[in-house]
Amino acid sequence: MLNEKRASTKERWIGTYDEGIAGPLIFMMGGIHGNEKAGVTALEYLIKMLEVEPVTNENFSFSGRLVALRGNIQALQKGVRFVKQDLNRMFRPELMAEIRQKKEKSNEEKELVEIIEFFEKHIEAYQPEKVYLLDLHTTSVSGGIFTITDDSPAALELALELGAPVIEGFLSGLQGTILHYMGGSYLHADSTALVFEAGQHEDKFSVNRAIAAAVNFLSAIGAVEKFHIAPRHAKILWDSANGLPAHNRLIYTHTIAPEDRFEMKPGFSNFEKIQKGQILADSAHGEVRSPMAGLLLMPLYQKKGDDGFFIVKPVSDVKIS
Repeated sequence: MLNEKRASTKERWIGTYDEGIAGPLIFMMGGIHGNEKAGVTALEYLIKMLEVEPVTNENFSFSGRLVALRGNIQALQKGVRFVKQDLNRMFRPELMAEIRQKKEKSNEEKELVEIIEFFEKHIEAYQPEKVYLLDLHTTSVSGGIFTITDDSPAALELALELGAPVIEGFLSGLQGTILHYMGGSYLHADSTALVFEAGQHEDKFSVNRAIAAAVNFLSAIGAVEKFHIAPRHAKILWDSANGLPAHNRLIYTHTIAPEDRFEMKPGFSNFEKIQKGQILADSAHGEVRSPMAGLLLMPLYQKKGDDGFFIVKPVSDVKIS
């Protein structure tokens, strides 16, 4: 097993904002996948924006404490999704207990333990009544932004306020994500978690979308008053989400393994309509056809990953407008 150096708290920590007014403890994380750097950059900007806001707006106030952190530090430094294992499939309580006992840990095993210890440290120090997590991501394809919920009613209500399409049911299609862990109240009895997908990895506007989502998130949970939020943040999200279905549910996950030699057909994008039987990819086993009609989400156009694509279906006819 790899035994790479332990990340320092300084490397993990992006910044903290707290005006001393009682409120929730808010974690925001970027880079749990190391090739998704837009979320890290967005959080660096967000902390600076919050620090400047009281200087330019004397009526501004912030309730609670925001803590921003980096996810897979070694993978971020290498610019890869992960080094040995997908960190965002490892947040399983039984696995964590096993890893914590190991003397020699792989890169992602180290990162996993450090992130959990980071959360535990800040929860112990702040003693919050409520904990939130916003996990910022990007995808390998363009075509729309979206929010993934931890499937609790509170998370759904919160997600619908962000101004982007919402996807329910992802926890049933995946295992071991940080949404499973934080939303499952393993760290705190009252915790709510969301993932925000801000666009394509290399799209320079993905940073702007991640900032806008983070700001809207702070407003939606009451950490900042809505009238302090600049209209440009809503417009940034609207420009990418206009016309997309507001509320969706995951209906299919196509899981892959290295030996499948999965290769997505070119040209697909997020929220593209697909038909049952449509050829979506090639593999060692032959053509991969869609098992149903729906909207395509996150077709895999990168080297690493365990999910070839997802299919979602609108819950209602309501669209972002």
